[in-house]
Amino acid sequence: MNQLTQAIGGFCDWLAATPISLVIQNVVWIIPMIQSAHIASVAIVVGSVLMIDMKLLGLAGSGSTMTAQLRRYTPWIWSALAVLFCTGLVLICAEPRRELLNAVFLSKMALIVFILLSTIAFERVVCRNASRWSDMSSSPVMAKVFAVASLGVWIAIIVCGRWIAYVEHG
Repeated sequence: MNQLTQAIGGFCDWLAATPISLVIQNVVWIIPMIQSAHIASVAIVVGSVLMIDMKLLGLAGSGSTMTAQLRRYTPWIWSALAVLFCTGLVLICAEPRRELLNAVFLSKMALIVFILLSTIAFERVVCRNASRWSDMSSSPVMAKVFAVASLGVWIAIIVCGRWIAYVEHG
């Protein structure tokens, strides 16, 4: 075990012994309730992303512009991501070793950071060039590549989220 893993393990042990963690661990309805909110928020994010990506692929939203599609769905995405962040923190507090010492969890977090930065960059491009996006009858090839990649990354995030429970951790 290297020093970083030992330090994280020590933090996990400390966190697991805090009063808030002990309450989360010992009140039987908290974890199922938090997991349910977490999963519902994932569905909101992925459903909203899917609608935007389908617009980029020309498979939905033909009656609206790309900027209108973003205005419609991005508030749902960012609100649900805030819920995911909060519920994720509670789940980490409940079982810190299961999460923080798990390579699949760390991969999931890296994918989330990557897709969030990519999404912010994409939104900025669309908003800066709103007139260009509103006049287009079809999306540029790179936008279609982004849509497919985006869906792939979100699927990988979901798979990692489920896989966490089946991977040995420290």
